[in-house]
Amino acid sequence: SKSYGDPRAVELNNADFATGGLRLVSYARPAKLFTAHEGLFVSEAGKLHPVSLRKVIKAVVAVF
Repeated sequence: SKSYGDPRAVELNNADFATGGLRLVSYARPAKLFTAHEGLFVSEAGKLHPVSLRKVIKAVVAVF
């Protein structure tokens, strides 16, 4: 997604992915979480490197 001026948004680009990636620079917005059933997912864009995943998790935890 876009950052929409969210100061907590974590930028993700192809270098953050261990496999796969995204066509555009995108942002994980930790305050915009939702739950989705796995049956709703059509495909997987990729997997984040552990360092990048920890950065996103840390941002989510900081919201709480």
